[in-house]
Amino acid sequence: MSVRKNFCAIALTLGTWLAAPAHAVILSSVTAAPGDIVTDFSAPGALSFDLDLANSNSPTTLTYEIETGDGAQLSLNAIVRNLLGGGIGFVELSLTNAAFSLLGSAERAFGPAPTVSGGASAGVISFAPPEFFEFFVGDPTATGSGTDWLINIAGLNPGDRFSLRVAVAEPATPALLLAGLALAIGLARRRV
Repeated sequence: MSVRKNFCAIALTLGTWLAAPAHAVILSSVTAAPGDIVTDFSAPGALSFDLDLANSNSPTTLTYEIETGDGAQLSLNAIVRNLLGGGIGFVELSLTNAAFSLLGSAERAFGPAPTVSGGASAGVISFAPPEFFEFFVGDPTATGSGTDWLINIAGLNPGDRFSLRVAVAEPATPALLLAGLALAIGLARRRV
């Protein structure tokens, strides 16, 4: 009798393990600036990561490989922490070999809500005033306060790859340009 129970328990466990859904994607490579840290939390049907930005000189590119064809789209959620020492004016998320089917929401730690714009190949999150701490892409904490971004992977097969590029623009460059222009105008008026 106990052999039959053990066999049934093993068969049930094995069947549950084999029937469990596999990851739709796996993170295959990361290209990031020195000091930037990516932690992947992707799960079946969801692409999720944390990005600690310490250097904005070059974009961070995450390359994912399709592992199984268990869906036509993935939800995208991320937490991005600003360790730059300055404010972030906007962030661009762009895709290669895939497309956004929905640009969801973005939330910031403090201040007014950022604006989200873009299309199928890229989404831009704009901050006014600049973001100095962290922000959420989609609903990474699963509180229901945000809307997931959706990535269409319908045309991809197992083994195919797509990339998500995260590029940050600090407001310092345009601000310096405007300050220099204002200074030049002020000096020109003073001479007249």
